[in-house]
Amino acid sequence: MNRDEQLAKAVKTLMLKDPFYGLLLMSLERQWDKRVPTACVGIKGINYFLKIGPDFWDELDLDKRLGILKHELLHIGMFHLVNYDHLKDKEKANIAMDLEINQYIPRNQLPAGGCFLDSFPELNLEPKAGTNYYYKQLTDPANQDKPSMQALNDAIKQKDDQAQMPNGSPMDMPGHEWEKEGQEGPMSEAQKKMLHAQTEHIIKQVAEQVQKSRGVIPGEFAEILEKINTIEPPKFDWRGYVRRFAGRSIKLYTKKTRRKESIRIKGNPGLRLKQRKHILAGIDTSGSVSTAELKEFLQEMHHLKKTGNDVTVLQFDTQITDIKEFNPRHDFTVKGRGGTCFQPGTDYYRENIKNYSCYIVFTDGEAPPPENAPKDILWVVSSRGDKSYLEGKGVRTHYILCRVSTKEQARENSTSLQGQEQELRAAIADIVPTQHSPLRIRVSNIRGSAYKSIPAIMKRIGKAARAGDSIWVWRVDRLSRNIVQYLSWLEDLNNRGVEIYAKSEKLHYRANKIAFIQAILDAQKESAAIGERVKLAYKRKRARGDERVGSLPYGKRYRNILAANGKKIIRKVVENNPAEISILNTIKQAKNKELPNITANKLNRSRKFKKGKRWTASMVKRYQNK
Repeated sequence: MNRDEQLAKAVKTLMLKDPFYGLLLMSLERQWDKRVPTACVGIKGINYFLKIGPDFWDELDLDKRLGILKHELLHIGMFHLVNYDHLKDKEKANIAMDLEINQYIPRNQLPAGGCFLDSFPELNLEPKAGTNYYYKQLTDPANQDKPSMQALNDAIKQKDDQAQMPNGSPMDMPGHEWEKEGQEGPMSEAQKKMLHAQTEHIIKQVAEQVQKSRGVIPGEFAEILEKINTIEPPKFDWRGYVRRFAGRSIKLYTKKTRRKESIRIKGNPGLRLKQRKHILAGIDTSGSVSTAELKEFLQEMHHLKKTGNDVTVLQFDTQITDIKEFNPRHDFTVKGRGGTCFQPGTDYYRENIKNYSCYIVFTDGEAPPPENAPKDILWVVSSRGDKSYLEGKGVRTHYILCRVSTKEQARENSTSLQGQEQELRAAIADIVPTQHSPLRIRVSNIRGSAYKSIPAIMKRIGKAARAGDSIWVWRVDRLSRNIVQYLSWLEDLNNRGVEIYAKSEKLHYRANKIAFIQAILDAQKESAAIGERVKLAYKRKRARGDERVGSLPYGKRYRNILAANGKKIIRKVVENNPAEISILNTIKQAKNKELPNITANKLNRSRKFKKGKRWTASMVKRYQNK
């Protein structure tokens, strides 16, 4: 069997075992090239090709050939040929790329000397975290004194083909100088955009063919497809509005065009002047902005960037938290999550107004408008936001905190979450004057102990609340059972003019501060007494020989060891719960085959809940990564 027949056999095997990879390989031009030591992919126009070294191919068995083909196809699917020019240390960028894609290929299908996470044991690299994460870890100055990094740095410095890693296995130094036929020098931004769009088109086409034939899309590509398909169309005509709205700081740059000949040098393309505006985009990252709203902002930012303008992102809450150029291909890290104040961003824009064409603010509108604001500020309020403040109308927010500590409490009518909410809404309607309208009520349900640290949701409410707002609880012990943890939080709210009410005891923190604090102390004493009773019960169970006490992890259960009379419990032992173990096995087997949310939906539809709770994608992912 000659090499072409061997390659055809490998393609057919991929079509049968992994149809997605097989169809993707069929879309590439394939060549044999003795100059290539192993195998590589390259760019030809806006398409890709695959080159394989014939000598290298001859040394491999069928499994290794399939692994190498998958490896090269993953470079294309992960956009490694397009999106990673910004990584300056090319040698470590190459290793970061291989660390990412080799996790999606069975180890027995890869030749010896590959880049794997266990090549760097001291770095404790997270699995499937992406090229940018691995590159950051490999270039972090704090990691350079680790043995594996010293071995890697020595190999890079001496330009060796292999690095002798401390775990005893040599690691080949990958070379990813992507070949570009018919082109010299780096690709322009326009070429990168075209190639990026073409890659997305190829992946979507292949996915449609696989789904039509009822095949399975690999998990690594399913996540990429989800990102491709979640880019929604713009909700606003940014191109037309920015053209009319923006006026200052217009950059001029030249672009070669064949439509007219150069005046100075005959036969050469002429130059065309193009304008590019510089937009300052402020993103409200305060605690009142939800994750869904942030995604909405980033979607619109993506389309704003596509209008051909330079965009600088200014993140702010009560202060400016970050300023940098927006690049839709890079990960966006949210900084802030405190209260909301538009003044710092507005002051920055006014001081640097000559550098920007305009200022566009993406927000939920949860703050009064800034003072001395220039006229050319465009306010973009999220679909869930409220523009009343920006229109000059005072809105007062009443935060309802409904809290239970146990499932049993949730079932009681008097203290259930729904019961607390109904009573507190009625109390707000009775006490709040009508002249304070428009008003807004926000309900937060909290499950967990009131003795531990302040929950994150309450911290966010504390930061977002403003003078005139109020916080309502059914009973003081629903707010706190720990005066040390909560006193400074309560005093901060009180000093800022936020009212705090406990409905059952009819207490108002500002007017009845001593009684309110005493109620928290009484609740703390009660909590301490309950804790002592629980400890004594645990101590008694340990004394009789129980293997464990308290709740067990999912997949385990208690079995009672009874006395000879069959009634008295001598002790308890821990054993596997067959029903729960079966569900965990289903979850682990679905890893790399389907997205976690698909697995969660299947389990919920078959009524296989987790101790009465519906499965979520995050729950499934947590058990898959254990």
